Amino acid sequence: MKKKLTVLSAVLCASLALSACSSGDSSGGASSAQAEETAGDEAATAITSSEDILNAIEASGEGEEDFPGLLFPEDEAYLVGIDVSEYVSIDDYRTIDVVLPAHEITEEEIESQMRQMASYYLEPVEITDRDVSETGDTVIVDYSGRIKETGEVFQGGTTTDAQVEIGGSGYIEGFAEGMAGQKVGEEFEFEVTFPDYYPNNTDLENTPVIFTCTIHKITRVPELSDDNVAELQIENVTNMEELHDYTENYIEEQYLYTERTEIEAQVPAIIVERAEFADELPVRAMELHRFLVRRNLEQQASYYQMYGYTDVTVESMLEQSMAAEGFQGTADDFMEEIALRQLKQVMLFQLIAEKEGNLLPGEDTVDSEVEQMLSQYGQTEEEFGEQNGFRIRPLMYQDIIVNNVMEFLTERASVVYE
Repeated sequence: MKKKLTVLSAVLCASLALSACSSGDSSGGASSAQAEETAGDEAATAITSSEDILNAIEASGEGEEDFPGLLFPEDEAYLVGIDVSEYVSIDDYRTIDVVLPAHEITEEEIESQMRQMASYYLEPVEITDRDVSETGDTVIVDYSGRIKETGEVFQGGTTTDAQVEIGGSGYIEGFAEGMAGQKVGEEFEFEVTFPDYYPNNTDLENTPVIFTCTIHKITRVPELSDDNVAELQIENVTNMEELHDYTENYIEEQYLYTERTEIEAQVPAIIVERAEFADELPVRAMELHRFLVRRNLEQQASYYQMYGYTDVTVESMLEQSMAAEGFQGTADDFMEEIALRQLKQVMLFQLIAEKEGNLLPGEDTVDSEVEQMLSQYGQTEEEFGEQNGFRIRPLMYQDIIVNNVMEFLTERASVVYE
């Protein structure tokens, strides 16, 4: 079974996409359980920092006797002993239509992909019969960038002997294109504007800059032919016809992979939209998911900062995600919405697993997964709980259910092309 990234693994790997499971407001319908505590807007407790909360609990010594030092020791946080059917109901979850754009592989796509493969494997040769750059060339260039308004040379904007592929990807818009039509040895300038989101240097976001450049050499990847196709090192590809067929099959596989990914992205939202949820959900479960959302963001920011992206913060990631979704509200409102989405999906998937029966993991499966994860971190179950604030075993149980139900649903989904 292919392992999906779910709530627990997202927190530990810092890779959860905030807007992967968006859904509409589907409250109402199902009856609310007569539990001791239920979660509503009035009961919501804002979490400003997961680390601050853990430190406060450690200092106070709070926590149940069986789980000392844990922020979430009780069963309710993990829906243990809770009848989820009292909070959520759904009639049809086996029939799912996912609407995707139709695609047809064109010769232009195939040619483009073959040129890209050639650029990876074939050594560029210097162009000597012309001295003006063109799209498709790779130029050897010195450049220096300065902010248009102040004239200040910005950090990371100056280099020598850089290789820039004109028409290639990976540059800010207009940069590579600005190298086209320029003469070797002559200094030239052009203006570009950094994008609205530029995590490498947020100070440059939406900032007009001017690059001063000098091209020293023009190179170009040779055209593919039967004579050099073997240099691509593709098994059983020895001529252009075989390369064409290989490339077409490769593109088709990429389309199928993209379709699978899109199905997995759409299915949770479709199913959650069909379900009916109680107005109030278990308090501690909701608080746990608030905590997990915040902790995941903190770990993502820490990961980026560790690799030098010091401008990436929890706030900047929230701002980007809110903009991508067109979310209207505060950052706290957005985190609350994400936590609610997560909890609704977990509860609904648990209900589906219980209805199907064979999607519920056995104790041996949970033990194996827990043991494998703990071994990766070199911790005991107790040490893991003290460090992270939550119990690994019941959350792992939920993760396995989510994986099982996702695979069950996506295998039954039908693609409708438009």
